[in-house]
Amino acid sequence: MRWKNELLDRSGRHLPYLLPVDPTLHWANPPGGTGERDGHSMFRSTPGPYTGPVPIVTHLHGGQNTEESDGYPEAWYLPEAVDIPAGYARVGSYYDVFKHKAEAAYDVTWDPGEAVFQYANDERAATLWFHDHALGVTRLNVYAG
Repeated sequence: MRWKNELLDRSGRHLPYLLPVDPTLHWANPPGGTGERDGHSMFRSTPGPYTGPVPIVTHLHGGQNTEESDGYPEAWYLPEAVDIPAGYARVGSYYDVFKHKAEAAYDVTWDPGEAVFQYANDERAATLWFHDHALGVTRLNVYAG
């Protein structure tokens, strides 16, 4: 399954999340760059809501998946937008680890703004569902429905 983050407008610019994102919580943190992604941000004063590009990674809830196809919270990725601010981390700290593992195991290529997962679909009959699993954003997706 090829998952693409296409949260872009018609001009290829990123769309903001539809709810306010509190950047003071433990979350994906693209503005932190590669050094401070996936962590608690430190601020001298309370910032406004994050309005940058939306990090995503898809998780099959209840699926029996290998780690590179599990939608690990720190394996998020941003859309391939034309206006990603300089210094932003474009992927989570585990994205490249799982990208290389999947490319080697399944002979697939992950392009920027996407991930390719393999689902064995060998579970017993059960209720399974897909949901975004990006670090610190899952709570907002529940509110969004």
